[in-house]
Parts: sequence; structure tokens; C-alpha cells
Amino acid sequence: LVETELQYARGLAVARGETVRFTFGVGNGSGCYVIHTGSPASCRCIAPGQPAVCTSNGSALRTVGFTPAERISIRTASSSFGFDPITGTVTPTATLKLSNAQSQTLHVVVNILGRVRACSPNRVPGYRAC
Repeated sequence: LVETELQYARGLAVARGETVRFTFGVGNGSGCYVIHTGSPASCRCIAPGQPAVCTSNGSALRTVGFTPAERISIRTASSSFGFDPITGTVTPTATLKLSNAQSQTLHVVVNILGRVRACSPNRVPGYRAC
């Protein structure tokens, strides 16, 4: 899902002719992300099922949340990154580490060219090994 969402955000940036950002939020055992326009801090997600909160220079395009019951965690060094509308490149690059309750882990890597790939350090079926 996240791999597809990243590709969607990149495509939106090119189609709309404006930078589209992917921003993460975590708290109270839940996590969320918002795909939006504007600056890195212009939109933030609060909690699953809640709409994103944006300032006047940002607009939420999609918000997705994970409840504590789903037990999905997303970790990344970059809380927000943006896709360039001309080249489709990303700044900064990112590696997202997703884990579930069964300790299955996926790494979703977005390289400088904006290309997305996924792999699994613990051999989740359907994904190549990291």
C-alpha cells in the first residue's frame, strides 16, 4: 500500500505541475500520513479517521491512518519529503520501515530519482530480500 501511495504522490506532482509532499505523523500508538501540497510543515495528520490539518499554503490530497489495533508501525528518518513536479525526483531520499504484529518487516526505499522499491529483511512472501 505505501509503495503504491508513494508512486501516486510522484505521479500527482508531475500531473499537477507542483511539488507534492508525503508527511508522516505518529502518536498514541497510531500512525498516519498525508499526501499534500505546500511546504513540509503545511499539513499534518492527527489520528486515523481524522482529516489532515493544513495551513493556508497547503492542501491535503489524501490522508491514511493506522489504528493501534492494526499494530502497524512506520519508521523513517525523514518525517516529510517532496516530489519535484518537473523531474519526479524526491528530496530528501527516504527509507520507510514498516512492521506488523507478526514481526514482518518491509523496507520501502525512495531513491533520489523518485523511484520506489520494496524489500524485506525477514523474507516476507512476495518481496525480495534486503
